[in-house]
This record gives sequence, structure tokens and C-alpha cells, in this order.
Amino acid sequence: MMREMRNTYAAGGWRESRRPEERLRTLVVARIAQLTPMLCDWQQRYPVLLAARIVPVIKAIVVPLPGGTTAQHLALCKLGLVAFALDDVVDGELGDLSDGETYEICARYAEIARGTMGVGWAREDTAAGMLARAIAEVREEMRACPGAARYLGAWEDAFWALCLANRAELVHKRQAGMDGSLPSLKAYLRAGWVTSGAPMYFAAVLVVTGAGYAEHPLEDAVVRRAMLHMGLSIRWFNDARTVDREREEGKLNNGVNLLVAAGMEEGEAERKAMERGDWNLRKLEALVEGMGGELQGFGAGMVALVHLIRGVYLEQGEFHAEERREGGVLEGVAGMGGG
Repeated sequence: MMREMRNTYAAGGWRESRRPEERLRTLVVARIAQLTPMLCDWQQRYPVLLAARIVPVIKAIVVPLPGGTTAQHLALCKLGLVAFALDDVVDGELGDLSDGETYEICARYAEIARGTMGVGWAREDTAAGMLARAIAEVREEMRACPGAARYLGAWEDAFWALCLANRAELVHKRQAGMDGSLPSLKAYLRAGWVTSGAPMYFAAVLVVTGAGYAEHPLEDAVVRRAMLHMGLSIRWFNDARTVDREREEGKLNNGVNLLVAAGMEEGEAERKAMERGDWNLRKLEALVEGMGGELQGFGAGMVALVHLIRGVYLEQGEFHAEERREGGVLEGVAGMGGG
């Protein structure tokens, strides 16, 4: 049923995600060629950061920030790999921490990002320790960025929120494993829009670029609402895309599964997830259209990121895995963002 529904989406029936202009597509191909060797070298120092995610992360970093320099994109790609590894460690996919240790490690990661905890405790031969050291390195790079004086605190808060949200999802998952009980949809989405990683990423963009906005973007009420809709849209599209795999792995903490638990048929639940993602995307687009001049470019990056992720789903691509299309990593860019 799920595969049939996806084929229906890909065949037409849903508005197309925006295709990047040819100039942007060319830029992404160039950045993949430039950044992949650098990120592979970095990943070898921290194997907890999976090499299979390098190319998808580059796409997700460059598309919403086409005006960024190679150095800026590199710094943000490192942060993107860290965010994925955080999810993997907390989810138990990497390492062998107990629930109690995982709960504690989330707080430690947040403290490292704030600069209030060192990494002397972090063993280099463990997934959790490697990630701690990678977070510390990324934070030091962030401190040296042009926007650090004004925006680093906002990024630290966003990374803290990401750690806490991952911890909340851990509680939901373990509870489901123990007695089969699932969180309410509201509780799930309260954490899920943050664990999309996008709010933390856009806080990092401000630090890395040093954008000289007259007002702090993350203190603007419209921007904050836009971030919420962005995160929710990504969460719904991601859940619709990954529900089959997560079920096979015994993971029930997914928006589609929660809709099924509430009484929907599976096909209806997947369609509803796509509809909710589209509803949040339309809200995001409307908010960005109404933003003031200098903030509109910042908001446009949010819209571009959601369209990229939505397009990957509609094309039945695997955003987190290695490129499997014939032609390797560069060939995989040819269809990015398409409907």
C-alpha cells in the first residue's frame, strides 16, 4: 500500500516541488566535488559521522544558502553531519549506551555546545565520545565565525533544544518498546519539528555568514512562526518517507504510525501526512511572502529546503543513504528537488 501511494504521488496528483534553477544545480554539483573530499577526511577522524550522509547533507546545506562561500558551506555541512549523528547515537543505531547513559549524554552534548563542558571524559574509541569531540570542534569553528558575537548564543540555544527534543523522542520510543503505548500526536510533533534539525541549521547560518540584519531574525515573531511550519513540514515529509523502514526496524514513533493508531487506514495515513506537510509548507510560503525585505531572503532559504526534502520524497529518493543511481554521487544531483 505504501509503495502504491508513493507511485501515485510521483506520477502526478500533487503539485511539483520547485526545481532549482540550472545555476543552482551547477553550484550543487561543484560543491559536491569540492566538499566531498574535505568532509571524507573529517569523517575519518570521527567515524560516528556516517560517510553515506555526506552528499545528501551537502545538497541540504547549499540549496537554501546558494550565496554561501565554500568555507561557509563546509562549516555548515560539518554541523549537518553532527546533527544526524546525534540522532543516531540517541536512537541507539550507533554505540551501545544504556537508556540512562543516553539520557545523560544529551545534556552533555548541549553543555559542550554551550562551551560549559570539556571533552576530557569523551573516549575516542566510542561513538558517544567521538560525537562529543566533533561537537566541540564544530563549536570552536563557530566561535571564530563573523556572526558569533551576535548570534552564537541563539545557535547554542537551538542546539540545546535539539538535544532535549532528541531526549524526549528517546523517552517516547522506549515507552513504546516497553508497553506499546505511543505519545500523543501533539507531544510527538512538539519534539519532532525541532529534531528535523532545520531550526538549529538556520541559527547556524546566521553565525557562519554574519548576516547584518537590522533586527535579530530569530527574535522576529513571523520568522519564528515560519521556523515552526518549516520544521513541521519536514517532519511530516520525512515520516511519510521513512515509515516502511522504521516499521521493519520495530520503531513505531512516527507520525504516520500515530495516525494509524488513531484509526486511519495505512494508505490514508500516509496521504494525510503528505497533506499536513503540504499545509505547513503553504503556511511557510505565505509567511515568507509577507516578510520584510531583508528577512525575505532568510525565509526563502527555509522554503527552498522544504521543497528539496519534499521533492526527494516524491521522487522516492533516499535522502539519508548513499546515492544508488547509476553514475554515482554527481548523477544523483540531477533530479534533486524535482516533483
